[in-house]
Amino acid sequence: MKVLLVNSTTINQTSAETLNHVLSATAAYNITVMGMAHDFPDWMTGINGDFQAVPRRNTALGSEYMKFLEKYKESWKTLAAAFPNITLWEIGNEFNLDKLLHPPEFPKHNFSLQEKADITTDLLYYGSLSIHEGNPKAKTVLGGLAPDPGINGIAVFLEKLYQNIKSGEWPSTRPDDYFQIACWHPYLFHEEPAVSNWVNPNKAVYNVMKSYGDGETPVFFSEFGYSDCDVSQENISKYLREAFQLSTAFPWLETIYWFRLIDPAPHTVSTDNPQGYGIINLNWTWKPAAYTYQSMTKDADDFQWANSLLNAAKTPCKPLKRCSNQDISTFGILILNHDSLSSFGVKLDRRQLCKMLKNYGYSDKTVKAILEWYK
Repeated sequence: MKVLLVNSTTINQTSAETLNHVLSATAAYNITVMGMAHDFPDWMTGINGDFQAVPRRNTALGSEYMKFLEKYKESWKTLAAAFPNITLWEIGNEFNLDKLLHPPEFPKHNFSLQEKADITTDLLYYGSLSIHEGNPKAKTVLGGLAPDPGINGIAVFLEKLYQNIKSGEWPSTRPDDYFQIACWHPYLFHEEPAVSNWVNPNKAVYNVMKSYGDGETPVFFSEFGYSDCDVSQENISKYLREAFQLSTAFPWLETIYWFRLIDPAPHTVSTDNPQGYGIINLNWTWKPAAYTYQSMTKDADDFQWANSLLNAAKTPCKPLKRCSNQDISTFGILILNHDSLSSFGVKLDRRQLCKMLKNYGYSDKTVKAILEWYK
């Protein structure tokens, strides 16, 4: 927050101009931006020089903690109102880690796991409430939980959050008042993703949600990736594809944010900004994983468009658009029914359809799937 806010009610205009420029550019490419803030500036906490420290939890009226919470609430409302085009806000980041949520005496003293869960429950409730006051159209996202220790540690912390919410000791017993989208970071660090170490542990985390009646809430993995300081670039490329393939076992998962696009500049590298995770080098040359990612997005795009095409058969004369930046209107409005594909009334046989789809750049696999159905 310290970058975008001067204080809890005032936006830093220079930073806002930069962010608005980014938002305009991403909107032009139909990219959805999720905002995230995880720091606590000194004007918010009264703690100098440590932007991840907060006062110890004391809910008595007038306490330093309650003064902090009030400024925290105001800050989220200010951010959400200032950037209405951001309709997803992630409240915090890895607050189950000591280094990202701790008392003023850190590192000599830490919060217990329960203390971190209690504070995080406050931050989620008041953050979500204030974001919706600033932008009623926004959705709030649980600040991604870290795998500590391992993905099973995410399940432990998440259960503590749900126990708090359901206890009646917080303002609401509805999880939706704390976040509308659950989120965690299922890193494996150097291990290859598999059913045993990735699918099953992530299902166990989701089962915590389900056990508290929150199984319909969607899930984001807002960070997942590997550093080529730990794993070879060739293996990262392989693991990336495997992870996305394995994720088909998660019908509740909406998206995976691969961490990260570009390696950080050398002078910015730190434990909080590690090197090697980018799929693109600092000089904009691509690593093997970038080509894999590109290939998978093309396959997914083809798959979505093919499904749209096939599903339209159930509704004759339904206009179709390809699910990508390219528009199928290149061929006019295509209408599929059980025995013909029409382009402004011109009937196409299977040979013509095959040629048209290949000329348009669809993979042989996608073309074959459409033609098999179109027999």
